[in-house]
Amino acid sequence: MGLEGSTISSSKNPGFSSGGTNNTGHLLLTSTKYFQSAIVPGGRNTNPPPSAIPARCVPFANFMRFSTYIFVIFLFSCNPNNTKTVFDPLKQKTDIEIYLSDYGLESVPQEIRILKNVKRLYIAKDTSGWVIYPPLSALAQDKSTQPSRYLPNEISELSNLTSLTLVNLDLVSLPENIDRLEKLDTLILYMNKLTISNELEKLKRLRSLKYLGLLGNDLTANDLSELKRTIPGITINPGLR
Repeated sequence: MGLEGSTISSSKNPGFSSGGTNNTGHLLLTSTKYFQSAIVPGGRNTNPPPSAIPARCVPFANFMRFSTYIFVIFLFSCNPNNTKTVFDPLKQKTDIEIYLSDYGLESVPQEIRILKNVKRLYIAKDTSGWVIYPPLSALAQDKSTQPSRYLPNEISELSNLTSLTLVNLDLVSLPENIDRLEKLDTLILYMNKLTISNELEKLKRLRSLKYLGLLGNDLTANDLSELKRTIPGITINPGLR
């Protein structure tokens, strides 16, 4: 105000001249061009238009696209499901015995899922020396001590399984989805750390179950009665099969 040639700001658009443009995008573009021309010697923008890029750059761009394509294929080919496991030599067998100590394992791994053909599966920590029933000294062991192990859910993917024996594995719980083993008629769980009253509902859902071994776990008379009542014809604590 008070200066010749000055313009009065519009009340509708404060900060913009009433005699000029109020287009923010135009102001930003104009400022950008001015800045570019200011930092280039001679006051001119020397960035070439896209049409002026040399033709020799085109093969390089094609090469980069091709390289990216190959890299993506390589990533997809690195499928973890193709990784070999310690159980690969057993994949085609239907009758399998596994001693975890022979494989340097402390618990049953998720890779157990690859044994799709197995019908009878026996898993133990090691060769403990007893064959049919555990010795009385073993039955007297404290089940509350560590370690505590869990059977992986992947065990339920062995859909051809009819007999499953899990001996002295420190198991404290069975998988919730164990009832997916629809053909399972024999389940031996000797010398684990299971509280059978906590596992009753899971065991009841095994519709084909005929033989159930529970020695060496926390088992009460009420548990036995409930199992015999809800699973007609069940044989409890048979010899190892």
